[in-house]
Amino acid sequence: MLIFNFAGYALGGMLLLLVPKWRKLIFDDLKVLNCKQFGIFGTTNIFDVGGYVFFMAALAAGGGAALVSVVVSIHPLFVLALGFLATKLFPKYFAEDIAPGGVVRKFFSIIVIVAGVAVISLQDM
Repeated sequence: MLIFNFAGYALGGMLLLLVPKWRKLIFDDLKVLNCKQFGIFGTTNIFDVGGYVFFMAALAAGGGAALVSVVVSIHPLFVLALGFLATKLFPKYFAEDIAPGGVVRKFFSIIVIVAGVAVISLQDM
């Protein structure tokens, strides 16, 4: 099943390259990246693929799709926490809106996302 998903991502990416305007934008963006930025880009994609593989493994191991979906939907909370910490600890390298109003707005947005996924996923249990 994973191979079909990854093939779909690849096909989608290739289709983007068929539109000349989009192809130019993509290649122009890639030209300005240095080696460090390519490394960060590659690392984040490795984590993305790894997360998806573990998500599918959790489903295959017998975790109910509803429960696994709810657990996975809280990942924005971790991103918010890591963004906050990175901005506090490494302000030279990371910039995130950590003003109280911004953090509260983001937190409640995450709560709405998780609640929505929970309602949709758990209604059949």
